[in-house]
Amino acid sequence: MPVERCRYGGIVSREAVIGVRDGHRLGTMTEMPPRFLIISLYSGENEFEECKAALQRQSYPHWEYIVFKGLGNKEAHVACYTEFMSRPEFDLFMKLDADMVLMRENVLEEIVEYFSNRRELDHAVFSVRDFASDSDILGLHVFSNRATWPICSERLFVDPDPSIPGLKEYVWGPPAPVAHHSPNPSEGQLFSFGVHRATKVIQIGRTAQFRTMTALVQWKLLLGVAQKFMRKSERRLLFALYGAELVRRREIVLFNDSYKGVVASEHFEAARQMSTPALKHECAFWFGSRKRQLLWWAMHVGWRACVGAAKRNASRMVVRSGR
Repeated sequence: MPVERCRYGGIVSREAVIGVRDGHRLGTMTEMPPRFLIISLYSGENEFEECKAALQRQSYPHWEYIVFKGLGNKEAHVACYTEFMSRPEFDLFMKLDADMVLMRENVLEEIVEYFSNRRELDHAVFSVRDFASDSDILGLHVFSNRATWPICSERLFVDPDPSIPGLKEYVWGPPAPVAHHSPNPSEGQLFSFGVHRATKVIQIGRTAQFRTMTALVQWKLLLGVAQKFMRKSERRLLFALYGAELVRRREIVLFNDSYKGVVASEHFEAARQMSTPALKHECAFWFGSRKRQLLWWAMHVGWRACVGAAKRNASRMVVRSGR
């Protein structure tokens, strides 16, 4: 397995640690400050060097950094969570995507303080500032060392929630946002972004397992990209919308999260050859009337959300009745 391991910032030796996975919570330790294990999953992101540089500038010194390279999306996430569970000497685990750049030099300090002030907290999801949609989105996951990840066969949503004894929080206010998400993406990254987000809107082949809120969040994100293009006229944003449009038209069909390979596809190469007006024309749906967009949503997405909810409710009723 191709793994890059980097140590920075005064990590104490493994033999010196205290506590185990089911032992202490933050705030009960007196012998040493909380320590981070930070993992990135790298697959060619433009911002990777910026990501590492921002981490090295952190004022908080007690952390170790590991990078997994060259793995498929599912395999990379399994490797990440397996590594977390094998390292109980650390107090906090952070999944830092390779296209995320920490905003301030004291972000790690802020996160330590956030956890230390909430002794029951085991999973925090901090908002980050997304370049493509020009909005804050949830993105940076931090876990206590009490989190464990079950074996998961899911191929589309490869970031499963861990099993935790305590609380999970979504953090929109201070100290969030804590990072810039993909602040300098390539055209290929944006194309993959669009394919990825649209695949999670449509969720092909799913009804009972359809995730309505996820679809709504990704839909809103794509509309945000279109709105930013209308304000900025930045050509590369069209690659995100074109990728999404190909998924919407079913010209790209994915049943899992293997979207990164689409950059090598003929679709992406064709987009690169288009003029900006031609590329925008291909993405006309995303700039069209809200009525047309809502109609498409109802016909292709909304009905499955309703059917899925009905099936799940029926299943729960059967279980409660003991049948």
